[in-house]
Amino acid sequence: MNYKEFDEITSDLPDDYEEIEYLDNYLFGRKKHQVEQLDTEFLASILDISGSGVGRVFKKLVSKGYAKRREFLYCQREECCFREFDRKNELLPVIEECDLCNEDHVFKESDVVIRYELLI
Repeated sequence: MNYKEFDEITSDLPDDYEEIEYLDNYLFGRKKHQVEQLDTEFLASILDISGSGVGRVFKKLVSKGYAKRREFLYCQREECCFREFDRKNELLPVIEECDLCNEDHVFKESDVVIRYELLI
């Protein structure tokens, strides 16, 4: 493994070894801005690996402090993350003008997407 942290979690997730190996190879050497909003569904799709396995890998990375779970408000019109959502200090629905499409949106739970930030 390129990352010792990925090697470390293989014993915790032996059934997800393929996902760990593919993610390790894909993410190794990426710049910081390239690992700040990782989408598990996208990663599973481009690497042709199990989406549920990728999810388990990132949950384990979060539990070990190697990744951070982040939530974003998602603009359906632009199909892009609008801004980070702070569940501790904000309540849904949120009515806000979207900087991406310049329209007012009523962001609800279905407009919140989960992304992961790799911290290693």
